[in-house]
Amino acid sequence: MTMLELDGWPLPAPSTSTRLCLMLLHSIWQFGLLALIVVGAARRWPNQSSQHAYLTGVVAMLCGLFLLPVTYLAIDMNSFEEAPRRAFTAISSEAAALPIAESVSDQSTTADDQPLVAHRASEPSVTRAAEAGPWRSLTPWAVGLYMTGVAWMLLRLALSTWQAQRLRTRASFIDSGPLHAFLQSLARRWNLQVVPQLAFAEQVLIPQVVGLVRPTILLPAAAMTGLSRRELEMILAHELAHVRRYDVWIHLSQRLAEAVLFFNPALWFLSRRISLHREYCCDEMACQDSHNHPAIDASSEPQTRYAIALLRVVELAQLQTPTADLGSLAASGRSPSELRRRVARLLGEPLREPIRFTRGAALTVFGVCLLLASPVVWQARGQSPQPQVAEPDNPALAPELPSVPDASQPSNNTPATITGRIVLENGEPATTGGWMYYESKFEKGNSTHTTQGTDDRYTDQFSSKVPAGKIWLSYFPDDFAPTWAGPFELKAGQIQTDVNLVLKRGFSSLIQVRDDQGAAIAAATVNAQPEIHGHIHAPIINQATDDNGNLRLNHLAETRYTLRIQAPGYQPLRTEPLDVAPNKTLVLTMLRAPATTGLVLNADGTPAAKAKLRMVNELTQDGRGVGYAGSDPGFWGRVVTTANSQGEFKLEQLTPGSKYLFVIETQDGARAAVQDLVAGRQDVRITVPPRRDLIIRVKGDPSTLFQLPDKLRASVRQRIRSKHSNLLGGSAEIHIDEKGGTAVFRGLIADLNPDVSSQEISVQLRGAGSLKQTVEMDPQRDTLVEFEISEGDVEYTQTNINESDRYRLTRLARAAEQGQAATVKALLDAGADINQAADGYTALMRACIGKQPETTKILLEAGADPNLQRHDGQSALHFAAKNGSVECAKLLLRHDADTKAQTAYKNWTPRDWAQHYKHQAVVELLKE
Repeated sequence: MTMLELDGWPLPAPSTSTRLCLMLLHSIWQFGLLALIVVGAARRWPNQSSQHAYLTGVVAMLCGLFLLPVTYLAIDMNSFEEAPRRAFTAISSEAAALPIAESVSDQSTTADDQPLVAHRASEPSVTRAAEAGPWRSLTPWAVGLYMTGVAWMLLRLALSTWQAQRLRTRASFIDSGPLHAFLQSLARRWNLQVVPQLAFAEQVLIPQVVGLVRPTILLPAAAMTGLSRRELEMILAHELAHVRRYDVWIHLSQRLAEAVLFFNPALWFLSRRISLHREYCCDEMACQDSHNHPAIDASSEPQTRYAIALLRVVELAQLQTPTADLGSLAASGRSPSELRRRVARLLGEPLREPIRFTRGAALTVFGVCLLLASPVVWQARGQSPQPQVAEPDNPALAPELPSVPDASQPSNNTPATITGRIVLENGEPATTGGWMYYESKFEKGNSTHTTQGTDDRYTDQFSSKVPAGKIWLSYFPDDFAPTWAGPFELKAGQIQTDVNLVLKRGFSSLIQVRDDQGAAIAAATVNAQPEIHGHIHAPIINQATDDNGNLRLNHLAETRYTLRIQAPGYQPLRTEPLDVAPNKTLVLTMLRAPATTGLVLNADGTPAAKAKLRMVNELTQDGRGVGYAGSDPGFWGRVVTTANSQGEFKLEQLTPGSKYLFVIETQDGARAAVQDLVAGRQDVRITVPPRRDLIIRVKGDPSTLFQLPDKLRASVRQRIRSKHSNLLGGSAEIHIDEKGGTAVFRGLIADLNPDVSSQEISVQLRGAGSLKQTVEMDPQRDTLVEFEISEGDVEYTQTNINESDRYRLTRLARAAEQGQAATVKALLDAGADINQAADGYTALMRACIGKQPETTKILLEAGADPNLQRHDGQSALHFAAKNGSVECAKLLLRHDADTKAQTAYKNWTPRDWAQHYKHQAVVELLKE
């Protein structure tokens, strides 16, 4: 490259620098067009997998980088030298030096896009340089500034890489123990050539992978003590997924591309999208690995458990660094942070964006790209294009976590309370954490109902809110045998105290997994669950056999255990409750599963490539029904295999004698139900009818219905009838307009059973009045259902007024947190319990958590008690102080809130918490 000296600085010659500037300017429209293609593909195929979306983004970025040298070589400088009297339009782009991720596992940072401003060139003069435009003489300086920016970005990248390696050298490596064993086992199952090292460090706030050739997974020291082993394993699976997918190399490519094209907003958009979908892919792999062992609740789904683990990681980081922004977890703003996106995606709900990429917006962006690509931009005669402003892609916070179907609750929702201590055999307080489960039997109408659930995680003391009735408690501590207590006969609101749970180490027992020839089965997944209170209700903890097919189960209690074992190519094994003993070896035999093969076709007879086969239900030989939950949104069953590009599939996990219900889902979203699939059946031919959607129209004012903030959803269910009735479906968001609202539920299930002449669809609006309709599915076209909302539909009754949602929050607490003043007033007028503490939180506490002074004032004036405390001692004033809400704190103080109330943690007052989180305004207020 030819260089010249200008005021002592070496800069490229004008011809070279002009060529380089034009190449960089061309990159703006090139990457803009690629970004438009990526977004268009996502809109055209909304059901594409995260992996496909990720690969699309990576390919687009690599194509854009490939176009850089091609564009540089294709630029013809002769045309510029032979046009002495042309006036050129230069486009300058100002871009701030953007922050680099602190380690190679961090997500890319998104900067605000800067406006692209067009300037008219000066009039030509008698000199040749001026004839070509004065901007020609300025391009060396522009290149100099550009190179300075690149150098700065590369310096930051090098610094962040050095810091990551420094963290690795200071970390404490984990070479043994359950986490190390889990990492080794998972690496074997995933066939990793290089198994990363595992370490923890005090300076690390979030889990991350460092190192390209010899990767190391770094865990925060706080997570080692603040998370359960099951939660750590899910987080560890996510990080190992990055290693398996070689994400660190793509991430490095992104960082280098961002350094070279730091001024290009479209490149940043693509990079951010790649990073987000990379996290989605690893989230899905982590959930898929744990789909058989919900570590929190045997009835919960893996994505729910994993979402909780993510939130706990961030909470622990917040405790270490008070200034860290946990505001992204609050239900405020209009658009999601990346964490909120991940949580929402795990729970299967879309998030509304403040800027919607409509068809008009796409045409506008496409027109801008054409304008920038046109030679008129570079060779216009006396005309310069109008300034173009690039809209920023800067997401704000999501309004809320998605809704899920409500769990069954007793009619009297006022809970009972059981408190007590958790001690060792010597009477000392326990120092290890564990999960508390409960079982409650209560009378509802003329029948007896049983409800089970997970309460909370405790260490040495517990205070469990449980439904009233006959109560049993089960406690599952880390590194100890499970223990239990009960039954307790408790009425609504009653408090049972002085319950002691004594922890014992338990014993270990060896199991051996063999095939019918006596050969060892390695990497078989084993789940051992204790029989407590006469049945199984415990966290599902999956373990794997070693290369010899052996597994030692530790910390067993003196009760019977049910074993469930799965291995690729073998029939699932479920044992009856077995007696285990310290010196007794259990030998379990698995039988080979005969393969079931077939072909999935579209309605036009073409192969349904990549069709998903979802196992919904198994009807065993003895007549038992076994349901299978998937990790995807909705209730569609578990994906057990995917058809190849020719539509061919193979099932190797079916039990002979059982009959299976499957839902087949094609790439365009069409769904069909297939009954009575059996093991060993060959050449099954499945033709999926054309996709039929459900159109839901709402007339009237949907906002009058109770709902999660800014969203009204319709619940859609289809009943597929076999010997066991199966209720399948999902939900659809209703988009509110001036006439009411409309929702489209995509992909109704077509039952392929020839004996089924008609299918019913149940549609319910999730409102206070629970509006519901049942319509018949139209197999020839989309099905339409209409709701008309009148004032009589909005009615709060004593039956539903104090109900809790899946997150164990009452309607009043949820509305107070979201600032829905009208809803709060309506609920109070209807008789809602103002001091009800759902999950330990009163509505007043949730209002302070949401920093909502208006609903805080309404609740206080209606008689809410500002001094009620949770089991950990936190009051509404504590939450106002922790969240920096000065207005809420003022309102609480006017109603005599106790400023000296202390929490169980360090006996901190509200002022201590405000000081900890550096909310100086609240500190000064509490000083007064």
